[in-house]
Amino acid sequence: MLEKLKGLTKQTIVYGFGNVLVRMLTFILLPFYMHVLPKAEYGVAILVMTFIAFMNHIYRYGMDSAILKFYEGADDDRERRSILSSGFYLNLITSVILSSALLFFKDQIGNLLIAANTGNYIRFAAFIMFFDCMSWIPMALLRLKEKPRLFLAIRLVEVALNLGLNIYFVVILRIGIRGIFISTLLSAFTKFLLLSLTIIKELRLTFSWQKARELVLFGLPLMPTGLILSAMQLINRRFVIEKYLGTDDVGLYGAGYKLGKFMMLVSVAFYYAWQPFFLKSGVSEDSKKLFSRVLTYFTFVGLYIWLGLTLFIEHIANIHIEDKYLINPDYQSCIRIVPYLLLAFVFYGIYQIFLPGIYHKKKTKYIAYNMIFTGIVNVGLNFLLVPRIGILGAAFGTLAGFIVLAILTYYKSQQLIKVDYEYFRIALLLILIVPVGLVLFYIQISVFVRIAIFVALPFLLYVFRFFDSQEIAFLKNLIKKRQELSS
Repeated sequence: MLEKLKGLTKQTIVYGFGNVLVRMLTFILLPFYMHVLPKAEYGVAILVMTFIAFMNHIYRYGMDSAILKFYEGADDDRERRSILSSGFYLNLITSVILSSALLFFKDQIGNLLIAANTGNYIRFAAFIMFFDCMSWIPMALLRLKEKPRLFLAIRLVEVALNLGLNIYFVVILRIGIRGIFISTLLSAFTKFLLLSLTIIKELRLTFSWQKARELVLFGLPLMPTGLILSAMQLINRRFVIEKYLGTDDVGLYGAGYKLGKFMMLVSVAFYYAWQPFFLKSGVSEDSKKLFSRVLTYFTFVGLYIWLGLTLFIEHIANIHIEDKYLINPDYQSCIRIVPYLLLAFVFYGIYQIFLPGIYHKKKTKYIAYNMIFTGIVNVGLNFLLVPRIGILGAAFGTLAGFIVLAILTYYKSQQLIKVDYEYFRIALLLILIVPVGLVLFYIQISVFVRIAIFVALPFLLYVFRFFDSQEIAFLKNLIKKRQELSS
């Protein structure tokens, strides 16, 4: 079992490295934006990017996940190519229609959802989303064929180009947030060209309405998964935070959310490897044991990373050279929401582990139901808490929403395919790590004491018998091999 999980871990690390590089672009550019852009202008950029994230899920409508599912289950290469071609061409048609509609109604959409006179930014968004959407199916194919290094190489090109263009347009030329969208568009177009080279030999000039219908019926219920996540952020920022607190606080919350999304990188990287893994594993007693152990290990790794970031986020934010801080002092009040957002994304990763039962039984409509309820909880808590406790209320709403999502998905998945999870070990991790992290976040202790606590946690888990004999033997063998290689 541990050897199989090693393969999953290796792919997660490669995908994770690629996603971290992409998302690190956000963290690298954040100090530049904070020093160059006023908070209100940056708040507008955050709203446009939130709109793009929201619309991306409409553009995709679960097509990449549907292709993964049906391509893996196809009987031969001919059927696989028919599935891939039908899905790709259908995606092309719908993307053209959606982008054309956005271009036609750009001023109305900008005035309604962003702010007055932001139609030009919607125009950029239409082209960015077209190229992003047309890249998702080739990326899914690379994941399915287990080519994480090629996946990583293309992501590296995207990151390097986006970073360089942002520095040139925003920092050097000082053209404001327009430079952010020009950079994003050019890097999205380049990524699309590179990915097209990887898929073109797999495509055929054929289109099957039957295959397209099967893909849509499976993928469409998945659309609310990402759609509601983005809608929650758009509604919370545009209609709650901006309404009750102002555009400056939209910028503050956006900065805190970007810092909190580091944990989302871990969850997304894991999902890129996890989704093909559980689809190929099928449903058997052995695979159920694997699913159970994956939950335990992901929870351990996720909470351990959460603890480290929570303990040191304030120190990280205060890194500076002379008077240039990593996080501009004007934005540092956002740090108080980061631990709760990080923890929310741990639960988002846990939710993903409960998906095999729903996927294998083709009951994706329950994902939509669960996401709708999650959205109601999140937005409802935002309206309730933000007027009372500010952006901290938005962070609490996000955390509560993802906990609810994980619980609902667990319940439905267990009805479809019962898995005996290691409940004692999961509870031990939650009880030991979460309270410690939150208490230490609020009290003043030296960085050396924080490091000591962080390093001591695995030993504390050992004392509480968290690790079993097989895991201890595996770790000892791994350490021994490392020592032999280094000697």
